Amino acid sequence: MPVAPNCPPGLELDGQDGQGVGGVGGFAGGGGKGSLHYPPNLPCVADLPGDICPALVICLSEQRAGGGGGGGFREGGNTGLVGGFVFQPSCAAAVPNLPPASAFGTGGPMNPVDPSLDPNGGNLKGGSGGGGSGAHPKDAKGVPIFPIGCDGNVVPANTVVYQSGAGGGGGGGAGQVQAGRLFTFVGNAMIDGGGGNGGSSLGSTGQPGIGQVSGGGGGAGGALLVQSGGALTMPGGTLLDVRGGIGGTNQTGAAGGNGGSGYVRIETDPAPAPGAFTGNVQPMMPTSALTTGLFDPANNPPEADSSAGASKSFFVASPTALLVSAQSYELKIRFLGGAEFTYSDDPAIGPLPTPGIDAVQIFFQGQAGDASNNPIPGTETPWVTRVGPTMDPTIPSLNDFSVRFVRFVIVFDRALVQSLGLDAVLEVKFNLLTE
Repeated sequence: MPVAPNCPPGLELDGQDGQGVGGVGGFAGGGGKGSLHYPPNLPCVADLPGDICPALVICLSEQRAGGGGGGGFREGGNTGLVGGFVFQPSCAAAVPNLPPASAFGTGGPMNPVDPSLDPNGGNLKGGSGGGGSGAHPKDAKGVPIFPIGCDGNVVPANTVVYQSGAGGGGGGGAGQVQAGRLFTFVGNAMIDGGGGNGGSSLGSTGQPGIGQVSGGGGGAGGALLVQSGGALTMPGGTLLDVRGGIGGTNQTGAAGGNGGSGYVRIETDPAPAPGAFTGNVQPMMPTSALTTGLFDPANNPPEADSSAGASKSFFVASPTALLVSAQSYELKIRFLGGAEFTYSDDPAIGPLPTPGIDAVQIFFQGQAGDASNNPIPGTETPWVTRVGPTMDPTIPSLNDFSVRFVRFVIVFDRALVQSLGLDAVLEVKFNLLTE
């Protein structure tokens, strides 16, 4: 809808459509439709009052916009809503408090892909985004008349309230996880490809500017492809989630539509038995997001990245010292034929591994701990290649940081592993300074 002539150029009053599936297109690609601002003539200050019409008794506008539409993917998104308790009608029947259904954010249409999620065929895509919601003047104050009532639709400039729209939720991402042989999830592992929730505002009603924003639409769920060249083990607590995001809400009943769900594809060799993994996938109702099949590397070859890695979770390097004080590390490897070699950041023990020459690299990261010996989130250090003291202040070391916990990741160069005949990593050892 056009805005009043005295509004700044480029002012956006309507909710924007969500991006389509895979980030392509808008509503036609599955994105939720943004809702329109309400009332139609929602003016800038110089053009007051426009269609703003406070209720005649409480002398506050109860006019509100509809919610944004949810994004669509495997399922269509839901259309936004508007409702809730209306204390008094507006001062003019031509501009009631609630907009027509045509102003609501329409849910994004289904935009399906082949459920095999074959990435080579362009089927592994993220979900669409939810639509935003339009602006409205809920709680704009009119001019009261003693002892009760309101002076028509007069709205002073210093009491006008414009509730900005809420953003729609982002679509869930697309992810592929692949193992050449056995694949085991441990504990309550989760791969979250669900859509983002629409923007909400849950403050108290009756406070101008607080709690009245119409909800944005939820994003559609994404796509998850899990492949194993052997058996795949998922404990009961493992969850692959591609549910659509929940539409945003407020306390006036103007809610965004929920996003539609995405896809989960699980392939193993041999193919999963009928009914396998149904307890590990959401959603399963009203229709299942899960399909299964045989993992065939000939038609869907494993990723051929130039490197692979193995990592260790954070651990306490010293059971007694509050802070890590390391002298050096030792990384011991074995080649085919039995020969062993040791890398280190202490030249007296061994050389540092050289990228492009040696088959392995190792990186370290630290984290601070609290008084109860628990890790403190957000205190992770940069990844470094040394743990002991260095003579060059431009080369970072783990000793430059106050950390209690340590972890490491070993990166293997696939080509050099084969050409040099690397057989195994035997040991990663920390040599601590005096505690």
